[in-house]
Amino acid sequence: MSRLALCATFAALLATPTVAQGVFVPPPDAVMGGEVDRGLTGQRARLARELPHYGYGNVDVARLSERKVALIANSISAGRSFNYTSARIGSILRGGGLLQRAIDGL
Repeated sequence: MSRLALCATFAALLATPTVAQGVFVPPPDAVMGGEVDRGLTGQRARLARELPHYGYGNVDVARLSERKVALIANSISAGRSFNYTSARIGSILRGGGLLQRAIDGL
């Protein structure tokens, strides 16, 4: 019986802070990407939110080609290290030369 009372008391203590909060305060626009991706939808909106994290906040995502958008999105979701992903995004944005096109083809 004491085990049941202990479990009930513990459950009540865990539930109390959730009930006590009461008011939801939405995060500011900067956190939600309100200013960054205004007018963009889909993959371009996601890239507009992600690129500042990798140091490319000044990129106009609306003017990128579909190929570059797809390559950058693939690089971000590839699961590689931060430095690799950042360097890869930089090479995609620069356009690359013959060697880069050969590497992209692999």
